[in-house]
Order: sequence, then structure tokens, then C-alpha cells
Amino acid sequence: MNPTTIMRWVHQYGKLLFVIWKKKNKPPSTSWRMDETYIKIKGKQHYLDMCLRKHRDTSAAYAFMKRLIRCYGEPRALVTDKYAATITAVNKLKNKGFLKSVDYSLSKYLYNVTQKT
Repeated sequence: MNPTTIMRWVHQYGKLLFVIWKKKNKPPSTSWRMDETYIKIKGKQHYLDMCLRKHRDTSAAYAFMKRLIRCYGEPRALVTDKYAATITAVNKLKNKGFLKSVDYSLSKYLYNVTQKT
């Protein structure tokens, strides 16, 4: 089989397959609980947060949340901790029209949810 033929198939059917997949692929949830964590890589603790950036600041939180909203749509509810950079990023997103009708809550423990098995 010629590689050109395969490339033509990809161009012709790729968009159709993506549309079918997008219809069947449901968003994970309409309620988001955002937090950060530490991970250990090669024996060193690393802060795993907004977009894996070095600095935990407003621009990192803003870029991360904006990317999530573009990819998965606007959440129904958003719960974060009381970190100032996250609050500022959410307010900036509201002002720019990304979070129009979201129920935003600040809580120290509400975003930590365990599921019963």
C-alpha cells in the first residue's frame, strides 16, 4: 500500500472520525475541584500545579484554567482553595467572559473528596 493513499484516507476520514468521537466522548464532570500536590521525581520533591510551571502564580493559574475551559467547556461549579493567585485568575476569567454562570466556592476542605467503594 502506498503511503500517499494512507495520507489521503487520513485527510478524508480523520475529521469525520473526530466528530464521531467528540459526540460519544462525554466531558468528565460539570463540577471541578482544583488543588495542587507534590510528587517525587528521582528522590526530589517537585510541586505539581498549574501547567507544571515553576512558579505558582496568577498567570499560571489563568493559563491552566483557560485551557481547561476551552477544551472541556464551562463548569457548572468550581471549588478551589483560598490561594490568592487562583482567586485572582478566576476573577480575571469572569471579567473576560469565560466563566459566565459558574457557581464559584472557596473552601479549605470542600475540594478534597473521597469516593465510597
